[in-house]
Amino acid sequence: MIEQQDYPKKQFEVIVVDNGSKNKNEIIDSKKIKIVFLEEEKKGSYAARNLGVSVSKGEICAFTDADCIPFSDWLSQGISKLILEKNCRPVAGKIDVFSKVEHSPNVVEFYEQLSAFRQQEYVDLGKFGVTANLFITKNIFDNVGLFNAELMSS
Repeated sequence: MIEQQDYPKKQFEVIVVDNGSKNKNEIIDSKKIKIVFLEEEKKGSYAARNLGVSVSKGEICAFTDADCIPFSDWLSQGISKLILEKNCRPVAGKIDVFSKVEHSPNVVEFYEQLSAFRQQEYVDLGKFGVTANLFITKNIFDNVGLFNAELMSS
């Protein structure tokens, strides 16, 4: 969870971009950290991420999704790796897929557990990472532009 990160709370900002969720009362509310809530009407995760990047104040952008559960050292580990990365390449972390019923995945969940989000392969061969667990310096966006907001996923 974001509010349980071991990274110093005063050194990061949390930007939540709602992209048409049906259940807005599930959006986190925290008394431990400041959260900026925004809404993006254009459908698509990249349009939402672009809005978040455009209002962010930091030098590093860390991306995750509403259905992700980051470890408490997610920020500290990702930022450490990014700082050590040569040529300011993005850092993409491992993503584990869980089933709704623990130890009893349905066919689709089982398939995704075996084949989805092969981050190491994506980084090594394709030089990209899934944005459910991605760290990138803001100057990369300044130099090459934001995500392609016309894409829904890719």
